[in-house]
Amino acid sequence: MTKILSQKPKFIVKKKFVWYLSQKTAARLLLEKTLSTNYELVKEIQRMCESPHPQRSGVGTLAHSLNKLLVQNGHSVYYRGNKE
Repeated sequence: MTKILSQKPKFIVKKKFVWYLSQKTAARLLLEKTLSTNYELVKEIQRMCESPHPQRSGVGTLAHSLNKLLVQNGHSVYYRGNKE
């Protein structure tokens, strides 16, 4: 988990319950902390779709499309954006 998160991916997509983390408390807590600290749920940034800023509108459209498709299948989508 540390190796994956250290690459700072722009998007992280996960199901609400990740079965392989249920027995790995340290990895699960690291993922939860990273998501809450460094990422935003896509539904919170969907306003970017309406943004007049061209540099952000593409990201917002992508986030909206990903969110719609993946949430229908029980996933959550997180976006890193400019958070460090």
